[in-house]
Amino acid sequence: MNGAYSQVGVIMQQILLKFNWNTVGMLYHNFYDRSKGNTDCFFTLAAVFSKLGSRHFHKGFDETLPHVDYKKLMLEVSTSARVIVMCASSDSIRSILLAADELGMLASGEYVFFSIELFAR
Repeated sequence: MNGAYSQVGVIMQQILLKFNWNTVGMLYHNFYDRSKGNTDCFFTLAAVFSKLGSRHFHKGFDETLPHVDYKKLMLEVSTSARVIVMCASSDSIRSILLAADELGMLASGEYVFFSIELFAR
């Protein structure tokens, strides 16, 4: 089964309301080479961004490049949000969470991580 991109935005909005969270940081895979178009992660989190409004942090990264500095991404998002929504391949999500762990973000209890998995293997 599959739903519309907008439904992910509605779900995230409901979660934020339930826990009284105000700010979200969004990290998502998208190609830097614009000739390749945008990824499903871009469209999914664009729907979340649209539903939640422009006050939220968002940052794309291209997981197809040879080296992505996930620690830098985590440091950047951590200055703006404690609730982090991610959309990327499972390998990239793992790398992001390992970087967050190295930075002490997992053990601190101050951060919440959501991973939007679009396709299961």
